[in-house]
Amino acid sequence: MVIHRCLHTCRPSRRGLVRVGPRPQSLGRVLVLFAVAMVTSAVLGQARSAVPVITEHPASRVVVVGQTWTLHVTVADSSGVSFQWRRNGIAIPGATGSSYAFHAAQLSPAGPGGDVFDVVIRNAAGSVVSNPATIRVVTAEGPWNGGLWMATGPDGVTWSAPQPFIGPAGVPSLARTSAGRLVATFQWFPFDTPEAFDRVAVSSSDDGGATWTAPVAIHVEGLPAGYMRPFDPTVVALDDGRLRLYFTSNTGPGSVNAFYSAISSDGITYDWEPGVRFSPGRGTVDCAVAYWNGLWHLTSPVGAPHEGAYHAVSDDGLRFTRQADIPSSGSFNWLGNLVAADGALRFYGNSPGGMWYAESRDGRSWTSPVVMNVRGGDPAVVTDQGLWLLVFVGLGF
Repeated sequence: MVIHRCLHTCRPSRRGLVRVGPRPQSLGRVLVLFAVAMVTSAVLGQARSAVPVITEHPASRVVVVGQTWTLHVTVADSSGVSFQWRRNGIAIPGATGSSYAFHAAQLSPAGPGGDVFDVVIRNAAGSVVSNPATIRVVTAEGPWNGGLWMATGPDGVTWSAPQPFIGPAGVPSLARTSAGRLVATFQWFPFDTPEAFDRVAVSSSDDGGATWTAPVAIHVEGLPAGYMRPFDPTVVALDDGRLRLYFTSNTGPGSVNAFYSAISSDGITYDWEPGVRFSPGRGTVDCAVAYWNGLWHLTSPVGAPHEGAYHAVSDDGLRFTRQADIPSSGSFNWLGNLVAADGALRFYGNSPGGMWYAESRDGRSWTSPVVMNVRGGDPAVVTDQGLWLLVFVGLGF
């Protein structure tokens, strides 16, 4: 007899004791395992049905004509995934991998734009489109081939061996605020940041030029629509702690360049100051401005080095009146910056023989150029507690 083994799982019948199911403990285990299997199946099903997830989008870039630049995209799970790269919304034949090599065969149109690339990524569950990446193609020769170099000196005449400062960049300007902060503005050419390429940028130092902040592109609030973006900056410090930025611009295609200004409390965001600061009638670029002997002085090259420089003065830094032009001596180019120092107005410029300076003690007549011991272009100078700081354009690094 085995009746004692079936007391809880058997019931009587006409034919004897019959087993009707598993023990209660076994039934519980079966139900748990079934539930786990259902949940696992659902999770795996969701994973299989998810559209691709992009973990790294293609990056925008400025590329020199003739070069090849490779765009990349990364997804979390590449199994069962297909790629199709597009240029300006049109599928590129054969561009079906996770990367695409773009050969920059021709220049981008004038302005900050370029070709826009993206990639459509598909799997069985659907598709996703990457963020757009803009590729701007520029000429092989341009100011982006140069960089800014820095040197120091005790008198503004003799200088230490130059050290790399910021590159690629050009057209530097320096100022020292009433709080002792050194501010450098310049035309910036970061190839990995197209939106800041060929824009005015700023860097600053609070330790006498020993260390500097990373460059940041400035923004001019209120710049009238249609005006060319500011370029060739000159920064000056005002007595109230603010900064005024003078720059070249024009009112649109076909118009003549003139000098304008904007004002800032932080050196990054500037407010447009309406009106033209100075316009000699003939287009000009790259003004230099300094406050000396109760007046603001502005100079800019007339044209070729032998043509000398325009000269204008203002009592408020806004309304400038043209003075007699400054004559030049041979190949000495009045492309550079002004600084008030040692009771004189001093201009730093460049020439084939090296950078030079000349002084004026009446704002009208100037000494003969003195060539310095450093070669480069477009020099900017500032003094800080007895130390002279020079920033200029040199070869790229």
